Amino acid sequence: MNYIEPHAHMVSRVTDDYVKMATAGCQAVCEPAFWAGFDRSSVNGFYDYFCQLTEHEPKRAAKFGLKHFSWLCINPKESEDVKLAEDVIAIIPKFLDRPNVLGIGEIGLTPALIGWLIFFFGTALLLIASALPVARQAPETVGIAKPRSLRRFFLIHLAVVLPVGLSMFFVPLWAQPLWPWMMSPINVRFLGAFFLGAAFISIWCLRQHDWLTVIPALALYAAFATAATVASLIHFSLFNPARITTWAFFGLYVFVAAGSLWFWVRFPHRSRAQ
Repeated sequence: MNYIEPHAHMVSRVTDDYVKMATAGCQAVCEPAFWAGFDRSSVNGFYDYFCQLTEHEPKRAAKFGLKHFSWLCINPKESEDVKLAEDVIAIIPKFLDRPNVLGIGEIGLTPALIGWLIFFFGTALLLIASALPVARQAPETVGIAKPRSLRRFFLIHLAVVLPVGLSMFFVPLWAQPLWPWMMSPINVRFLGAFFLGAAFISIWCLRQHDWLTVIPALALYAAFATAATVASLIHFSLFNPARITTWAFFGLYVFVAAGSLWFWVRFPHRSRAQ
């Protein structure tokens, strides 16, 4: 039976592996770029690696009657070095016209993004678990109008996250240079989806007329923005302090965290006063 191997890292395989694959009926092998087991120190290491994938490895596979195809990328782990990632991305176009290059890969989630997802879904679950008891225990607060300051808070939040989310989701290659650290296009779109989700939450909150209905959103914003700010401070080495986007990023999250906490804490006092 003839087959195509869709995912194999042949640069780390010996000649016997090619022999066994050819004997088993393999006609072609696809090899995505991957982490080498250690972090490369410069863009030159990636240049040599891409040459190996596009020049040397196809010749080695051809000796056993196999066609060799490759995907080129800087892996998520090494892309946390923003300067290195920018340099590697700059040289990739030089290899994209090679006859055996299929596209970009492997790509995936970085540890920082995984942490964001854990924080986001964790706080969402906590919110779901706590929202109903709060609503049942405080029915007397229904009908208390939102103050204008809270409306302005949601409007400012919406004015920032909506255009950012749209650009990251629909034009990730254009939005990437504006982000504080380097990410692959799929990760840019992933975060863009979160920003769009936050924008729709703010739109929904702006349409509500009383405090009680927006409290769950404030709880989510406060928990997530605070946790994301702390996580970003822990990994501050990934940021470039000289870039204005770094401080815009922290400014947005501090604003959302502080604003949400202030309104969330103020709510019980306002409800009791009224």
